[in-house]
Order: sequence, then C-alpha cells, then structure tokens
Amino acid sequence: MDMDSNDLRCRTKDMNAPTQPYAVKTGSSIKLVWDVWQKSPVTKKHVTGPCSFFLAKKDSQGVGEVWFLIEQVATTGDLWCANAIQRNGGIYELTIPENIAAGEYYLRTEISDNSRGDPEDLLFVTSLPQFYADCLTLNITSNFTGENPKNLISIPWDRKSSGLSNLDNSDPNENNQPI
Repeated sequence: MDMDSNDLRCRTKDMNAPTQPYAVKTGSSIKLVWDVWQKSPVTKKHVTGPCSFFLAKKDSQGVGEVWFLIEQVATTGDLWCANAIQRNGGIYELTIPENIAAGEYYLRTEISDNSRGDPEDLLFVTSLPQFYADCLTLNITSNFTGENPKNLISIPWDRKSSGLSNLDNSDPNENNQPI
C-alpha cells in the first residue's frame, strides 16, 4: 500500500460507506474479529508486528489532524500483538477509555506487519512494513464531560517523525521497543 494514500486511513476512499454503528459505553470492551487470518495461509505465515487503535469523530470524515491513539500494543507475553491475535482465533478485546466524550466515532484498527515477508518466498519480501487497517463506526455513550485527547494526528502521516511506529524487525521479547 502507498504510504501516502488516503486508503491507509481505513482501507477505503469512501468514508461515507454505510456501516451500522456499534453501540458501546466508555469503560466497556468490544471484541474485534479478524476472520481473514483464519482463512488465509499467507497471513497466518507472514503477519507479525504491533497493533494500534485510533478514534476520530465521525463528522470529521477522518480527514486532517482528527485521529487520537487509544491503545497500542507491541507484545503480549512473548508474542507480537498480531501473533497473539492469531493465536486467539483472530479476536482482540479492546476497552474503550473512560475519558472519551459521547458521540459517533470511527474506530481505526491497524496491525503492522514488520516481518518483511518470507526471505524464501520473494513474492512476499518487502522493504517496508505492511499496514492492515480497517475502520468501523462506534456510537459511544459516556458520562465524561471533558474534552477528548489533544494529541491529534492525520492519517496518512509521516510515521518516522510521529514516533508512532517501529519500522525495524526487532525481537518481540524486547518489551521496551519503541513503537
């Protein structure tokens, strides 16, 4: 995927695509399911890396500095986040933070594949990580009356200067890896 493409946002150009909003209250958890991993031998074999979860107010259409990070996971135990999701049947449980104002949001899920592919299979070798991003719409209810986080970013963005991505192929057992 082109790192400067707007498709990096939610894997689609059409942010108005009809999606049924999922109702969720702050402080509660939702189960996210990546069923493609259970069906594809390619992703089971190759995808390994951290996971990031962002929110943006739906009325922003996801354009500009409107996204804020709500959770980022490098490793779970001795596994990269992506591998932990694979081991858990493609399921990840995400808790919506308490300090989010009520409203409709895009939830952006991103799994970064830092594996660079299989050196024995040149079809899958790449010099940059791959990003598996997708979005869904949440209707968040909340008792929080403050403002949402101020550290907003735009997507696509300059990942190196943002400090939000680990672009090397580090050992997941080194839990102090910057992401």
